[in-house]
Amino acid sequence: MNDSVVEEFYRLLHRIHQCRPNVSKHSELANVEFFMLMEISLLKEQGYDEITLGDIIKCTDMTMSAASKKITILENKGYVSRQVSAKDKRNVNIILTDKGKSICAEDKRKKHEWVTRVLSKMGEEDSRKMFELVNKLFDIIEEEEAGMRNYNGGRND
Repeated sequence: MNDSVVEEFYRLLHRIHQCRPNVSKHSELANVEFFMLMEISLLKEQGYDEITLGDIIKCTDMTMSAASKKITILENKGYVSRQVSAKDKRNVNIILTDKGKSICAEDKRKKHEWVTRVLSKMGEEDSRKMFELVNKLFDIIEEEEAGMRNYNGGRND
């Protein structure tokens, strides 16, 4: 592969990382706290009727200790509450409070407006072409990652 193509790919990845909607700033929440709040909201949307700390850890790749501390902070600020599981009394569920639901809904609304503006400027045909190519890219990346895991004996070195 031509080095200039590889370099352009790295520049594109950097631009994608830098070019995200800056609608999520909340004076009361640190970025990681807000991220966790949104993850809880997404899990709920995906049909999780009970969300445990373990579920959140899987999504965020945080340690149990770090995630627990952040949940405690969110709980103290009134964004989440903890409730013993009705299914398994050994588990504690993390529940969005009305305050937590409100901030997540507002952020989703703002991001939806932002994405709509961006895609409108790009046009439907070009947007669909981009989706096709980006999905192809991610399929290849996932295939390569699976191959690396097999090569490393299941380790993510």
